[in-house]
Amino acid sequence: MRKILSLLMSLVVSMTLWAETTNVTVSMYKKVTQSTGVTYQLLNENMSRMYIFPIENLPVGAEDVEYGKTYTLTDMNQYSYWIEQATYTYAMYTAASFKVTANEEGKIRIDAEVTDQNGDTYILLYDEAAIPEMPKGGTFTADTVVVTRYKGEIQYAFETNDPRFAFVFDFLLAEGEEDIEAGVTYTTLDMNLTYSVGYYQFQPCIQYKTVSFVKTFAEDGSATIVVQVVDENDYTWNWTGTIPAPLDPTKQHLEYDTFDENFEHHFTTYDLNLDNLVNGYAILTAYDIVNMRMVYLQFWTRPGVEQFGAGVYPIDYTQADYTVNASSGAQEGGMTPSFVGTLVNDGDTYYPNQLWLLVTGSVTVREDGVIIIEGQNSYGRTVKAVLYPDGYQALEDAQMDDLKPRKVLHNGQILIIQQDRKFTITGNMVY
Repeated sequence: MRKILSLLMSLVVSMTLWAETTNVTVSMYKKVTQSTGVTYQLLNENMSRMYIFPIENLPVGAEDVEYGKTYTLTDMNQYSYWIEQATYTYAMYTAASFKVTANEEGKIRIDAEVTDQNGDTYILLYDEAAIPEMPKGGTFTADTVVVTRYKGEIQYAFETNDPRFAFVFDFLLAEGEEDIEAGVTYTTLDMNLTYSVGYYQFQPCIQYKTVSFVKTFAEDGSATIVVQVVDENDYTWNWTGTIPAPLDPTKQHLEYDTFDENFEHHFTTYDLNLDNLVNGYAILTAYDIVNMRMVYLQFWTRPGVEQFGAGVYPIDYTQADYTVNASSGAQEGGMTPSFVGTLVNDGDTYYPNQLWLLVTGSVTVREDGVIIIEGQNSYGRTVKAVLYPDGYQALEDAQMDDLKPRKVLHNGQILIIQQDRKFTITGNMVY
């Protein structure tokens, strides 16, 4: 239970929290100089949370904090941290201290402490002297290859367990393309960005002089990527990364998935977050606290679009345009969408409890804002859900079968709806 709660903290509906003190090891920091001061961003060692210190109370012309001086909350113009998960969670600082020192070798040490509005205190330490130096070339195997699509590009990030260390390769995609070609050797000229960075671009860039990038597929659908990079200092980096075969939901049951029940529920409201449409995805969440039910879906749209369109979105693993991400199960980094579930109340905090991890099916988004989920989890259990937008009230019990006509109250008018056709109560079609 401990693991699943930690995986899903970004989806918590929280009302009260208990206070505690936590020691935090900082793996990386980033300093951003601004016209009015300097902001330090501290990232904890498992890369799940960033603590932000925007220090404004600096002398005229100063571009950094004074080493050895302790800065407090009164020296900062905002006080917040965020958690990197499916959504961002913010908390305000009610107390803060921040101090930078350096040893004789110039190694930086940062000591900071914050208390948030929940009463929780975090004691932060970054010690550059305790962090090993970055390698200068060598042969490496990526622990994870993360593939991300955005703005007509596809990005391959070769990540390791060292949070400072990642190589990133960006490729422009032609209209209609979903991926680069297999078996083709790509070079530096084929890439939009040609440098490596640590996670979140906290580390200085390593400029690429030459790159050889080849992706090949095995019969089971898995992929192997072999990369050689020569950087601007003539160090050679050889990388190998693998992308596992797509999950076959008929052969693999996902961790924490529900095996003995079906799911069926109506939601009277939902939230569709369209802030990331330019990056090619939208996020849907729905909560029914009265009946203790929830939904989380991630839609892939077309990168750069400005609107979220009606239509049928298949649930699968392709991350293709106009699909819904299928769930790959519970992972240490968080829950991969999509899923529905029940909620449990633990001290006025609501957590996802029983889960149906969607692996196949479809999500229909209608023109009137109604969203219909018809899917299955990895055990073949049926998931049916209807989600109504705010202000859309059914006058009769809604039918799960969308082919059956039903009466609804929409914008103050009684309508009869069957599939995408709308009629007034007297039988006239509404266009």
